[in-house]
Amino acid sequence: MNLDHEPIEVIRRLLVDEALGTMPSDASDWPIGVSSELATPDNTITIYGPAGTTQGRLNPTKEVVDQPGLQFRIRGTDFTTTSQKARAIVAAIDDVVKQEVAIASSTYIVWSIPRSTDVIPIGNDPDTNRSILTVNARVILSQSS
Repeated sequence: MNLDHEPIEVIRRLLVDEALGTMPSDASDWPIGVSSELATPDNTITIYGPAGTTQGRLNPTKEVVDQPGLQFRIRGTDFTTTSQKARAIVAAIDDVVKQEVAIASSTYIVWSIPRSTDVIPIGNDPDTNRSILTVNARVILSQSS
Protein backbone atom coordinates (compact mmCIF):
# COMPACT_ATOMS: atom_id res chain seq x y z
CA MET A 1 0.00 0.00 0.00
CA ASN A 2 1.62 3.23 -1.16
CA LEU A 3 0.21 6.26 0.63
CA ASP A 4 1.39 9.87 0.84
CA HIS A 5 0.78 9.81 4.63
CA GLU A 6 1.06 7.12 7.27
CA PRO A 7 -2.26 5.46 8.23
CA ILE A 8 -1.96 6.80 11.79
CA GLU A 9 -1.75 10.35 10.38
CA VAL A 10 -4.90 9.74 8.32
CA ILE A 11 -6.76 8.43 11.38
CA ARG A 12 -5.58 11.40 13.47
CA ARG A 13 -7.09 13.72 10.84
CA LEU A 14 -10.31 11.68 10.92
CA LEU A 15 -10.57 12.09 14.73
CA VAL A 16 -9.87 15.82 14.43
CA ASP A 17 -12.54 16.12 11.73
CA GLU A 18 -14.95 14.33 14.08
CA ALA A 19 -14.09 16.86 16.86
CA LEU A 20 -12.73 14.12 19.13
CA GLY A 21 -9.33 15.74 19.45
CA THR A 22 -7.10 18.46 18.09
CA MET A 23 -3.79 18.82 16.34
CA PRO A 24 -0.94 19.37 18.84
CA SER A 25 -0.08 22.67 17.14
CA ASP A 26 -3.56 24.00 18.07
CA ALA A 27 -2.63 23.97 21.80
CA SER A 28 -6.22 22.99 22.62
CA ASP A 29 -8.16 20.22 24.37
CA TRP A 30 -7.31 16.57 23.71
CA PRO A 31 -4.36 16.93 21.33
CA ILE A 32 -3.65 13.81 19.27
CA GLY A 33 -0.06 12.64 18.95
CA VAL A 34 1.17 9.96 16.58
CA SER A 35 3.81 7.38 17.53
CA SER A 36 4.90 9.37 20.58
CA GLU A 37 2.84 10.42 23.58
CA LEU A 38 2.76 14.13 24.36
CA ALA A 39 4.07 15.07 27.82
CA THR A 40 1.36 17.71 28.25
CA PRO A 41 -1.51 18.36 28.66
CA ASP A 42 -2.87 15.68 30.99
CA ASN A 43 -5.77 14.85 28.63
CA THR A 44 -4.27 13.53 25.41
CA ILE A 45 -4.75 10.87 22.73
CA THR A 46 -1.90 9.02 21.04
CA ILE A 47 -2.24 6.78 17.99
CA TYR A 48 0.37 4.08 17.50
CA GLY A 49 0.80 1.87 14.45
CA PRO A 50 1.42 -1.67 15.69
CA ALA A 51 1.58 -4.64 13.32
CA GLY A 52 -1.53 -5.15 11.24
CA THR A 53 -2.56 -8.00 8.97
CA THR A 54 -2.00 -8.83 5.32
CA GLN A 55 -5.07 -10.13 3.51
CA GLY A 56 -3.25 -11.39 0.43
CA ARG A 57 -2.91 -10.09 -3.13
CA LEU A 58 -5.36 -8.76 -5.69
CA ASN A 59 -5.59 -10.46 -9.03
CA PRO A 60 -4.40 -9.51 -11.70
CA THR A 61 -2.48 -6.50 -10.25
CA LYS A 62 -0.77 -8.54 -7.49
CA GLU A 63 -1.22 -5.55 -5.16
CA VAL A 64 -0.80 -6.62 -1.53
CA VAL A 65 -3.85 -5.82 0.61
CA ASP A 66 -2.79 -4.68 4.08
CA GLN A 67 -4.83 -3.72 7.12
CA PRO A 68 -2.48 -1.57 9.21
CA GLY A 69 -2.81 -1.90 12.97
CA LEU A 70 -3.88 0.95 15.23
CA GLN A 71 -3.66 1.46 18.95
CA PHE A 72 -5.46 4.39 20.49
CA ARG A 73 -3.97 5.32 23.87
CA ILE A 74 -6.18 7.72 25.80
CA ARG A 75 -4.70 9.45 28.86
CA GLY A 76 -6.64 11.71 31.18
CA THR A 77 -6.79 13.34 34.57
CA ASP A 78 -9.24 10.79 35.98
CA PHE A 79 -10.81 7.47 35.03
CA THR A 80 -14.30 8.85 34.27
CA THR A 81 -13.07 11.59 31.91
CA THR A 82 -10.67 9.22 30.19
CA SER A 83 -13.26 6.47 29.83
CA GLN A 84 -15.81 8.87 28.33
CA LYS A 85 -13.28 9.99 25.71
CA ALA A 86 -12.31 6.37 24.94
CA ARG A 87 -16.00 5.42 24.51
CA ALA A 88 -16.52 8.40 22.18
CA ILE A 89 -13.57 7.24 20.05
CA VAL A 90 -14.98 3.69 19.95
CA ALA A 91 -18.38 4.98 18.83
CA ALA A 92 -16.77 7.11 16.12
CA ILE A 93 -14.53 4.40 14.69
CA ASP A 94 -17.36 1.86 14.79
CA ASP A 95 -19.42 4.25 12.62
CA VAL A 96 -16.77 4.70 9.92
CA VAL A 97 -17.97 3.47 6.53
CA LYS A 98 -16.30 4.81 3.39
CA GLN A 99 -15.34 8.11 5.01
CA GLU A 100 -13.29 10.64 3.06
CA VAL A 101 -10.32 12.24 4.84
CA ALA A 102 -8.16 15.01 3.37
CA ILE A 103 -4.61 15.91 4.37
CA ALA A 104 -3.08 18.74 2.37
CA SER A 105 -3.57 17.78 -1.31
CA SER A 106 -4.10 14.07 -0.59
CA THR A 107 -7.50 12.44 -0.18
CA TYR A 108 -8.10 9.07 1.45
CA ILE A 109 -11.08 6.76 1.76
CA VAL A 110 -11.28 5.08 5.16
CA TRP A 111 -13.47 2.08 4.38
CA SER A 112 -13.71 0.84 7.97
CA ILE A 113 -11.88 0.57 11.27
CA PRO A 114 -12.66 -2.87 12.72
CA ARG A 115 -11.76 -3.08 16.41
CA SER A 116 -9.95 -6.07 17.84
CA THR A 117 -10.65 -4.99 21.45
CA ASP A 118 -13.04 -2.99 23.53
CA VAL A 119 -11.69 -0.26 25.82
CA ILE A 120 -8.85 -1.70 27.92
CA PRO A 121 -8.01 0.04 31.22
CA ILE A 122 -4.22 -0.03 31.55
CA GLY A 123 -4.07 1.64 34.97
CA ASN A 124 -2.55 4.90 36.08
CA ASP A 125 0.71 6.57 35.17
CA PRO A 126 2.94 5.94 38.22
CA ASP A 127 4.44 9.44 38.16
CA THR A 128 1.31 11.54 37.64
CA ASN A 129 -1.59 9.20 38.53
CA ARG A 130 -3.24 9.98 35.15
CA SER A 131 -5.60 7.26 33.88
CA ILE A 132 -4.59 5.35 30.75
CA LEU A 133 -6.89 3.30 28.50
CA THR A 134 -6.31 1.73 25.09
CA VAL A 135 -8.34 0.48 22.13
CA ASN A 136 -6.85 -1.73 19.40
CA ALA A 137 -8.08 -1.86 15.81
CA ARG A 138 -7.09 -2.22 12.18
CA VAL A 139 -7.83 0.19 9.35
CA ILE A 140 -8.89 -0.47 5.80
CA LEU A 141 -8.09 2.57 3.66
CA SER A 142 -7.01 3.68 0.23
CA GLN A 143 -5.77 6.88 -1.33
CA SER A 144 -8.05 8.39 -3.95
CA SER A 145 -5.93 11.44 -4.87
